[in-house]
Amino acid sequence: MSRLKVLAPLAIAAATFIAFIPVLSNNFIGDDFSNLLRNRLYRGLGWTQLSWMFTTLYMGHYRPLTWMTFGFDYLLWGMNPTGYHLTSLLLHCANAVLFYFISKRLLASALPTNDDWQLTSGAAFAALMFAVHPTRAEVLSMVTDRKELLACFFFLWVVYFYLQGRTRLALGFFVLSLLSKATAITAPVLLLILDWYPLGRFREKNFALLLHEKISFALVALPFALIALIGREEQQYLISLATYGPLSRVAQALYSIGFYVWRTVVVYEIPPQFVQAPTVISIVLIGLTVVLTVLFYLLRNRWPVAWASWLWMVISLSPVVGVIQAPQAFIADRYSYAACLSLAVLVGGLLSYPLRERAKKRSERRREDSYYHPGITKIVAAAAILCVLAGSSWRQTGLWKNMTSFLTHMVESNPGQAHQFWAIFLADQADYAGAIAHMREALAIERNLGLHVSVADMHNSLGYFLTQRAQNGDLEEALKEYQTAAELDPEDATPFFNLGNVYTKRREFGKAVQKFEQALKLEPKNAKFHATLAKILSRIGREQEAESSFQKSDRD
Repeated sequence: MSRLKVLAPLAIAAATFIAFIPVLSNNFIGDDFSNLLRNRLYRGLGWTQLSWMFTTLYMGHYRPLTWMTFGFDYLLWGMNPTGYHLTSLLLHCANAVLFYFISKRLLASALPTNDDWQLTSGAAFAALMFAVHPTRAEVLSMVTDRKELLACFFFLWVVYFYLQGRTRLALGFFVLSLLSKATAITAPVLLLILDWYPLGRFREKNFALLLHEKISFALVALPFALIALIGREEQQYLISLATYGPLSRVAQALYSIGFYVWRTVVVYEIPPQFVQAPTVISIVLIGLTVVLTVLFYLLRNRWPVAWASWLWMVISLSPVVGVIQAPQAFIADRYSYAACLSLAVLVGGLLSYPLRERAKKRSERRREDSYYHPGITKIVAAAAILCVLAGSSWRQTGLWKNMTSFLTHMVESNPGQAHQFWAIFLADQADYAGAIAHMREALAIERNLGLHVSVADMHNSLGYFLTQRAQNGDLEEALKEYQTAAELDPEDATPFFNLGNVYTKRREFGKAVQKFEQALKLEPKNAKFHATLAKILSRIGREQEAESSFQKSDRD
């Protein structure tokens, strides 16, 4: 068995690497343009870069350790995407191996067996179910999603050390996970789930004492949760209850959870991001979530592993299912990276669960007459499943090869969002004519879905593209687009600010001042808004007011 202990993790790492090796030929894609290609501030590990990494909320996230890995990549590879993808892939392989050891420990606590072969095979299957599943393609193909990989890497160490009773080490790695991305802020609750099952600490200790043990984790998580909210607010991802009500948020959350279960079980090639599904599918997935929740709760005493696994997944997903940031919170494969670990352990447990005595005896009789092994059926089935998953991952990774291949596939099944992405991509290339055409196509498809805030953003983007192209009549059309955006989402300051800029270009300074002031009513601490207003006020001779605005911009 000593040889098996060495070969199993090596085989897991090798299989994971092979399943996603096509990613090494992929280009930068999606958010990589904003985070890596157009951003020079992370390039290196000098004091200037490090100070920026530990103080920025760039793109709405606080992730200094992730930025450090990008800075290290830049020193090694320059801007060669292959090197960045290789770092992400190696990190994913490390996560797979670490998850194997955790799974083996959890299965040993949960299952009535000491058979090392059963535990090893179950843990290996769980690790590979997690590692080679096609839902991992997005997080490996978009370099920006390194934050998910790194946060999960440190969080797995949290679980590893917690299972060993080394709480201080677990707390240290918890801080590192949060410095990669605040995904793990739910860790105090997740550790309580482990206390209940499979560790069984609820029988050994008072529940209040177990809660007290988690206070240090909660105190560490709190400032990172607040920073995450500030970052979301800066990116205008936090939508008011008046715009997106409680019932809509609950429905979005139930739909999202059901989608991730469905996406894990049903393997097929799909666009990795969704905003909204057809009504019938939404109702089915909401119903699936409710039914599974009730079923696992009722079976919690007879089948505690199912209830524990379900709770782990739901709580892990809670920050990203749309309760807080909606409806802009996409349903994306990357969000399931750490959340679906519990489902993998559950499946691994089913593979390694010992046969009942009667089945054992029947198997022994059959083995006397043949070469039949009682676990051969499970092993063959597990191997077949993993081959299907790995093959699908290989193909899914190809969809992310570059923006053209990704969007070409996406436009077939999610045309509204695909055209919107096309528009943004072309605008990044300064092809504003193409961006305008695609954004108009997206609006024609999406405006009847009822997501008024999302459509408002599209009108605002279309106005910006028209302003940048600035041909005859474009400014007039841009005004109409910005006005429509402001009417659809009156709480967003950006359309009002953009209206002010258009009026400034048309030399209608009185109207420009009015729009800038409207924007500042919504975002009174926005330094950019104050500075722009100050310049216009100075230009029209209102020096005293201009000076006041300049002072506010410096202060903010």
